Amino acid sequence: MIGWRAWLPIGMTLLSAAAHAATEVGTVTLVDGGARVLRGATWYKLAPGVRVEEGDIVALAERAQVQIEFATGSLANLAGTGTVHLGPPDAKQPLLVLPSGWLKLAAKAPGVRVRTPALDLTAPDAIVVVHAQPAAVDLFVEAGTAKLIPPPGPGAGGVVLD
Repeated sequence: MIGWRAWLPIGMTLLSAAAHAATEVGTVTLVDGGARVLRGATWYKLAPGVRVEEGDIVALAERAQVQIEFATGSLANLAGTGTVHLGPPDAKQPLLVLPSGWLKLAAKAPGVRVRTPALDLTAPDAIVVVHAQPAAVDLFVEAGTAKLIPPPGPGAGGVVLD
């Protein structure tokens, strides 16, 4: 009877550690200039080799550059002053929320979804450059195809533009 009670604290510790583990979505492969990541309530300096997790916020200083390689093989290159939030995957696609800044994306199947203040972009297999600002978004599809999804109005669904 005492045997199972001895294993109970170890089992509870393993369960709690698994519940708090965040999903890794990629690895930082390049950092140039001042860049940091907010994980939980703590800011950390970014360096090549750091694994980024779902829920992280990456912030770049002026003239900084960060490249993230996702587990799916897609690459995201962020440059200049801006931030990107790494959201939960949407249909196995990494989700990048880009409130402001520059992003060059080389997406491989199953693709990447980018959410900006003005629209959502789904790139299943494309090279796309996005400049997001609070009031506007500029984008250029260098190769491949991308779908633009305007934000839905009150009570309406989004319209897909090819």
